[in-house]
Amino acid sequence: LTKALLADIYCIEYFCDLTICEALIDKAETLAQEAIELDRECQDARWIRGQVHFFKCQYDQCLREFQVALELNPHNPAVLASCGFYLPMLGEWELAMEHTERAIRLTPHHPSWYHFTPALYHLVHGDHQKSAAHADQLDVPGLFWGPLLRAVIFSTVGRTQDAYQEIAMLKELQPNFQAHGRRLIKRLLVSDDTDSLFFSALSQLGLELE
Repeated sequence: LTKALLADIYCIEYFCDLTICEALIDKAETLAQEAIELDRECQDARWIRGQVHFFKCQYDQCLREFQVALELNPHNPAVLASCGFYLPMLGEWELAMEHTERAIRLTPHHPSWYHFTPALYHLVHGDHQKSAAHADQLDVPGLFWGPLLRAVIFSTVGRTQDAYQEIAMLKELQPNFQAHGRRLIKRLLVSDDTDSLFFSALSQLGLELE
């Protein structure tokens, strides 16, 4: 389990910091594989290897690992929400919402990052009020993805002042975001339809990405 969790840390660092190189994902892959060899029924090792496959653009393998992980224990809210976090990027919007909503029901005092997927889902599907409601509950201290998503959503619903406040927080967390933000966004939002919403909203807020 320790090897799997270290692999998870490397993955989080990768999609939050452009200075992290591809070699770190290779190291995460090695750690996840070693964790599975030690215990093939370690649920965390399986979904984390799926996450590694995602960042290596091996999407079929990613989906298979998520499926295996969820079959090992379909009642683990952390794994449900974690798989639900990545599934929208692979076009599995409804399955992502199913897993995430179930995770929220199973954990009344759930971590606020569980609201990332519903906020994104409703933004993409045009229900901006629901999107904003989830954005208001989303708080991931220290990571730029929270203020980024909130800025896009608040701009969309006309909460312009709130959106500018989120942009200020985003720049504080990622001072070089204007130069590197486009590539950072693409590390997670692999769909052109999804990332275009972000680029357009940021442009309207005066943040033109290079």
